Amino acid sequence: MPVQTTSDADLLQRFAQTCDRDALDTLFTRHSGFAFRTALLILRNPAAAEEAVQEACLDLIQGAGTYDPERPFLPWLKTLVARAALEQVRSDRRRFLPWGLCGGRPGTPSWNYVNPGDGVAPLNSKITMTIRAGDLYRHVTGGGGGFGPPRRRDPALVAADVRNEKLSPVLAEREYGIVLRPGTAEVDGEATARLRAGLATASSPTSPWREGSA
Repeated sequence: MPVQTTSDADLLQRFAQTCDRDALDTLFTRHSGFAFRTALLILRNPAAAEEAVQEACLDLIQGAGTYDPERPFLPWLKTLVARAALEQVRSDRRRFLPWGLCGGRPGTPSWNYVNPGDGVAPLNSKITMTIRAGDLYRHVTGGGGGFGPPRRRDPALVAADVRNEKLSPVLAEREYGIVLRPGTAEVDGEATARLRAGLATASSPTSPWREGSA
């Protein structure tokens, strides 16, 4: 008698409903070669392709219950592998920065780089790209809008932000009017008072924060 082969959809449903490990192992054995070849075509690196397949397998396990058995299995698996091998980059609030409130300045934009260094421009705000093995990806998170005029903020709180590496001493002085003693996160009270006395406290309609300024 001919041997009846269980379909991919049935195996995945069995795993999703009963956590049948044998069904999952059968799927992996059946299609591991296809998954690896798909990742290798994108990444051109066997080690990176192996990592992408492993990530896709985790996505398959976590998303087994979302699979539509009326659709072919292999295109769905190919999508999981491709997503694991490709990096989708989204960076919002580039042109219209987060609003400040009650005299607070606008927030800061986010930036993305691959292999950052001198002369490397930031990536576009919304792209899909291939990340190769060994690439360095840098993401600079954006900042929310401020609340209240920055040059009225408690100097001790600004100094704490410098101590916790949330602000650089340069930005503490330029944006908050706080002068720190050289090499420390201690506020120079007299220098701070003189600086703040000479600075306008009105908020600016545009943010002076720029990538690389910190």
